[in-house]
Amino acid sequence: MRVIQLNYRVKLNKDFIFKHPLFYLIERDGLTKDCDIQLLDEKGEIIADFENASLRLEDSFEGRTTLYLADDLPNSSIKNEFLYGTSDMYYRPFIVNSSKVFNFSIYEGEIGNTFYITRGDLQEFSSDYSLEVANVLRIYFEYYLLFYGGVMNPEIINITLSEDKKVCKVKTRGFYRLDDVNLDSFNKLNRILPS
Repeated sequence: MRVIQLNYRVKLNKDFIFKHPLFYLIERDGLTKDCDIQLLDEKGEIIADFENASLRLEDSFEGRTTLYLADDLPNSSIKNEFLYGTSDMYYRPFIVNSSKVFNFSIYEGEIGNTFYITRGDLQEFSSDYSLEVANVLRIYFEYYLLFYGGVMNPEIINITLSEDKKVCKVKTRGFYRLDDVNLDSFNKLNRILPS
C-alpha cells in the first residue's frame, strides 16, 4: 500500500463555492488545461511536479488530499494510476471557515494564510478590487481577533483577481487561527522541576 500526498490546482472561478475543486479534478479523464497536480511520496519527495505553465499559482484554487493506493506501485506509475486507475482519497473540507462582511463572502482556504473572496451576489469586482478586498479583509481580521482571540499580526502579501473577475485570491502571512496556536507542539513549553 502506498500513501501519497496530492497537491492540486484548479483554475480559479466562482464554481468552487458550489462544488469541491477536487471533484472537478477526479471527474476528468486525465488533466485538462484548467487543472494541475503534484504528487509527493511517503518521504516527501516529488513524484510528479506541477507542469501546466498556463495555470499559475496566483490565479488558481489550491488544495491537497491524501491518496491511498492498494498496490505497492513504483513512483513512475503513481501519476498514471491516479489519473486513470483506482485509488482511495482522504476527503476533508477545502474551506476551513467562511464569513460574510458587508456584501462580501470570505472563504479561508485549507492551505494556510490563503483567502478567497467573492461579492455576496457573485458579480464581478470593480476596477478598485484590491482596495475593496484589503479593507474587507482588515475588518475580518479585526472581528476575528475580537471574537476568537488568538495570535495574529496579519499582512496581505498578494491580491489577484480570477479571469472571470468574480473571485479574489488573497495570500497573507501572520494570521493564526486559535485552533492552530493551541495544537502546534512548538508553542507548548514543558518545564521539568528538579526534585
